[in-house]
Order: sequence, then C-alpha cells, then structure tokens
Amino acid sequence: MPGGLKTRIRGIQSHKHKTESSQPGNRVAVNLVGLDVAQIRRGMVLTLPGKLQPSNRVDVHLHLLPDAPAPLDQNDPLDFFTGSAESPARITLLDTDRLQPGDTAWAQLRLR
Repeated sequence: MPGGLKTRIRGIQSHKHKTESSQPGNRVAVNLVGLDVAQIRRGMVLTLPGKLQPSNRVDVHLHLLPDAPAPLDQNDPLDFFTGSAESPARITLLDTDRLQPGDTAWAQLRLR
C-alpha cells in the first residue's frame, strides 16, 4: 500500500538470516514475485489484501515540544514521517487556532 499492487512473498530475511515471519517495526528484506523495482517506493507497506485502506488524512493528539522554535498555526506546512516514509502535510488544529510550544491539541494532518 498504497497502490494496490499484488504479489507473492518468495522469502523473508532479517539481518541476513532467513525467517518465516516478522513483527511490525522489525527491519526485513522481502523477496517479492512479479514486481519491478520501479513499482516500489520507500515507505510503502506490505499487508494482506483488504486489511488497510490508504488515507490522505491523519488525526493526531499533538504535543509541541517546549523548546520548539515557533508556535503552529492553522494550515502551517509540516513534514509527516511514518515508518520510512516522509510526506508533506498541512495541519488543521481542531480545538485551538494556535498551538504554543509546550501545549497539546487535537489536529488533523492533510497529506499531499
């Protein structure tokens, strides 16, 4: 995901040793059948069909670090990191118009 590509796993390695499975958060190499390297991008997620749905919005409970250089305002641009993926985003603050350093608020990130 995203992209809806379908493949079959030929083999899995973790730290250069063959394994039958892996848990989320572990670094693995996966040998996939029938896909070209050009079809795969950094940050894609390998999952069973129908288990995940791609989204361009993420709801978060955000704590802005006390030593942040500036507050966050509505629609400010951010970089969102998850796994090995990075995506530009804009923030919608849901319970305040400005998030000051050290404060916490609910927000929605709109990913590009």
